[in-house]
Amino acid sequence: MMENNSRNFTRFMAALFHHFQPDVLVETALWVFRTYRAHGFQLAYWPANIDTAMEVAEELLSDGSFEQIRPFYHWLVVNIPHLARLTDPQEA
Repeated sequence: MMENNSRNFTRFMAALFHHFQPDVLVETALWVFRTYRAHGFQLAYWPANIDTAMEVAEELLSDGSFEQIRPFYHWLVVNIPHLARLTDPQEA
């Protein structure tokens, strides 16, 4: 499941870069947090997964291309606590 999640994350981000819609990023991130946590994923999964995605992207892309996408991944990492709080079933 984790392998499929990582593959889908990469595909989603690529599609988002081609046709950026901020609301799609936020709504999808919220859905992912709710769904993955319901499947037992811990909060430590997201920073690890996003960091790995950034490392791979930095390796494969030119410096200029990587710098264009880095802010999106950074936004996700910075907002993990907020996304977690908004999707915490005990907060509902």
